[in-house]
Amino acid sequence: MLDQKKYLRELARETYNYATSDIMDSRRAAWTKHNDLNWSGKPLLYIRSIPFHEILLAKDLKCDTPVLRRLEREFLLNRYRMSLPDDYIIEPYININAAVARSKDSLWGIPCSLSGHHVGPAGAKSFNPSILELEDVKKMYVTDYTVDELETQKKFDTMYDLLGDSIPIAVNRATPFAGPWEADICTMLTQMRGLEQLMIDFYDDPEWLHDLLAFMRDSILRQLDLTEQAGGFSSINTINQAMPYSTGLANRSKIEPVNSTKDLWIFTAAQEYTGVGPAMFKEFLFDYQKPITEKFGLASYGCCEDMTQKIDIIKTLKNLRRIAVTPFSNTQKCAEQIGSDYVVSWRPHPADAVTYGFDETRTRNTMRENFKIFRDNHCTFDITLKDAHTIGKDPAAIDKWTKVVREEIENF
Repeated sequence: MLDQKKYLRELARETYNYATSDIMDSRRAAWTKHNDLNWSGKPLLYIRSIPFHEILLAKDLKCDTPVLRRLEREFLLNRYRMSLPDDYIIEPYININAAVARSKDSLWGIPCSLSGHHVGPAGAKSFNPSILELEDVKKMYVTDYTVDELETQKKFDTMYDLLGDSIPIAVNRATPFAGPWEADICTMLTQMRGLEQLMIDFYDDPEWLHDLLAFMRDSILRQLDLTEQAGGFSSINTINQAMPYSTGLANRSKIEPVNSTKDLWIFTAAQEYTGVGPAMFKEFLFDYQKPITEKFGLASYGCCEDMTQKIDIIKTLKNLRRIAVTPFSNTQKCAEQIGSDYVVSWRPHPADAVTYGFDETRTRNTMRENFKIFRDNHCTFDITLKDAHTIGKDPAAIDKWTKVVREEIENF
């Protein structure tokens, strides 16, 4: 019979050894220079999205409980990542979340979620709003930041009992409001109000909406301040939807406290506002995001949304360093606006890359066409493959795509 604890510790030790290897250190140095706008002349490559359930089937996992299988899958995903010729960084620890106080139902004290898995586990969902009437906002409340130390210690002890000293355990003590889908305001706002209704509110009830946005902004800022005052932030909280390394900010490879959010990267976005024009985007979201985003050392803006017409607005962020150029953006117009002043996080279309079958010729042509645009506009850029929720059940698709892209990078 398999000794599952011993097996997991062997996998954890493998992750730790690779995370502390010379390869990882060289990648950390490369990303630091890259995010410092010290352009090497070649883009870095980040495979963010891996539908690993199509590569490692559930039936092939060896552990027999949900907790153990989750850890096994995480470590085996790291092993798979070790084989890819990209610039992803594996960190030398595993995360657990502290028991941070939360309001009932959601962080905002009212239900906040999407409904249904209509086309599979990673498929579409529908909005299920809880702010149905204007007065429903009076039900919203935020529980101030505190940590249940006893419960947190229990969580740590449970993980340590499983993994021992095979890999360090990092405790994330940050407020949930520091997360990208909480700090951006719009992710949870649209879930609570509904996307279509929110757009109607722009016209029918703008003052009511401004009051709600101000309440959400001020609540997030308060929780960030309370976390900072309690020493709840650490180096593991630095995020930029890539590899968050840069000179002067926290070193994510370490587990150490930071003095301020100014020591950290933040990633924020406005996906739900992709169909909203620049003026309304600024009035009904960005102006409220700005003081939150500027509390941090450096910022990365944009996820899946088209930012083509809004780059001038987000460039007013004093700490902006990275801008996403998505499959839905006009690459030429974005590159012209970004130039050499910021890092371009270029995201090729996952369907074009791996989702519906890998095509080497198409991939090479896509790379060459876009590389030329960025070169002609003197852009520092990297490549992120994200949102590949399926690889068409071709386990080799990501490996093949990554190798071809790497060849194009080397020839660039």
